[in-house]
Amino acid sequence: MTTSGATTSCAPVSVVMPVRNGLTHLHRALSSVLEQQPRPPAQVLVIDGNSTDGSDALVEAWALRWPQLSILRQRGVGLAGARNEGMAMASQPWLAFCDADDAWSPGALKLRLDALGSPPLPSAVVGQVVLEALPGVEPTRLQEERLGQARPGFTPGALLVHTDLVERLGSFDEGLSIGSDSDWLARLHDLAGPILCLEAITLIKGARTGSLSTQVDTYRRDLLQVARRHIQRRRNAG
Repeated sequence: MTTSGATTSCAPVSVVMPVRNGLTHLHRALSSVLEQQPRPPAQVLVIDGNSTDGSDALVEAWALRWPQLSILRQRGVGLAGARNEGMAMASQPWLAFCDADDAWSPGALKLRLDALGSPPLPSAVVGQVVLEALPGVEPTRLQEERLGQARPGFTPGALLVHTDLVERLGSFDEGLSIGSDSDWLARLHDLAGPILCLEAITLIKGARTGSLSTQVDTYRRDLLQVARRHIQRRRNAG
């Protein structure tokens, strides 16, 4: 671990990182965010969902070296709830996410900030995401087929968005067990138009057998509801 995050100027970005018993991979996620060059984010909020494996202790130890890092004990439950609680505490003009079993690619923050500083000044940008097998974790068959394949990162971990837009957009739907990400991004698209998508990889997503996206039936049911909502919003707007 270095102390660069404590001594260099920081980018005006708040990062929300949910974790629940993610100690095995949390070091990787924290490193990827806090060691971004040339400037790390000014605020990193780890939302701990009552971990029992020492994840909270690891974050507290890192916070001694990285003053922009803090841990919040989650009041509610679920991934959507953790993100909402983190967003409520965000203090910077730009907002980003990184789950505890994922990692940003080197330079991912600068790539997205540079893109948002170019005409016509979009309010949100994503990069590409690539799926990677985590050490000691067996991926599902579907995940194994997708390993190493870059694809547009329409997922919170690949996104950088202006907080003014987030305030207009609102929170993640905690009633959707898996589809809250898709619902939130669909609402973002409906509110602000197409999201700028870079060709560079910004997110390395960990493949886990027990991840929420592997619950296929629930995921399909949630996505159907998300699609219906999107169609209804389009009808209301048109």
